[in-house]
Amino acid sequence: MVPRLPGPRLCDAATIFAAVLRKARFWDTWATALLNPSQRAIINRLLDGWQGKLTSSKWVKITKCSQDTALHDVDGALCCGIPVKEAAVGRNTSYAQAVLLGPPRPNGVPG
Repeated sequence: MVPRLPGPRLCDAATIFAAVLRKARFWDTWATALLNPSQRAIINRLLDGWQGKLTSSKWVKITKCSQDTALHDVDGALCCGIPVKEAAVGRNTSYAQAVLLGPPRPNGVPG
């Protein structure tokens, strides 16, 4: 008898489970980080596989906040090292999910 290979649904389920587990581990690690609800919402989007460039303008639209608040939120999240600023500067500045090195230290920076 030839063993059956897992079907596409089983592979999809395994992929989804791995993503959920990764996200849960992330939040277990970063539970003590001082993040506001807007920052948490954006980080969840990054963890869910954000496609494209995340800019402060997109941050404003997603979180329904002012440009100043978005820049403040971005700076706060950057201090934690969760999103990282990509190479472009000025109006082309965008952010991506960082490869996290470990849990935050008391100052909020990854270890």
